[in-house]
Amino acid sequence: RISVCTYRDKGDEFIVKGQVLTDKLGKVVTFLSGVSAGGGGDVPEAVDVGLEWAVSQNSWRRSARKVILVLGDAPPHATRVARCQKLASDFRHQERGIVSTVTCHQDNPLDSFTRIAQVGGGESFLSQDERQIMTQLMILVFGSKHRRKVIEAFDLMGD
Repeated sequence: RISVCTYRDKGDEFIVKGQVLTDKLGKVVTFLSGVSAGGGGDVPEAVDVGLEWAVSQNSWRRSARKVILVLGDAPPHATRVARCQKLASDFRHQERGIVSTVTCHQDNPLDSFTRIAQVGGGESFLSQDERQIMTQLMILVFGSKHRRKVIEAFDLMGD
């Protein structure tokens, strides 16, 4: 099952909205078709609100592999980094989940994203193009032990 949530910041059109976990791909596609990137054009963003939504609004199956992927090109507010880390750590320890992060369209990984992934038991990646982002997403979903197979699959698909 997959859930998608998008977050922005206070003062933007919305702060957070999402589609809860579903096995209906059409629901995810419909949700994503109404989403556009960008917000107020400023940094930082309400990363903590998005992470909180992902943790609190989804019904996780006990035996499921629970992975939250935080993607963004802007850090959380400095006063909210500790809250992000607590949410990630709590998810890791209470739900036996993993929180990984992907810094998008930046020259260097966001420091705060690296720290969130560390306490969330996940990995932190830097991705600058869509293909690389999709490859990293699949590796994060299926686990690092399947990295070689994921990369082979994307190579077979070509451009």
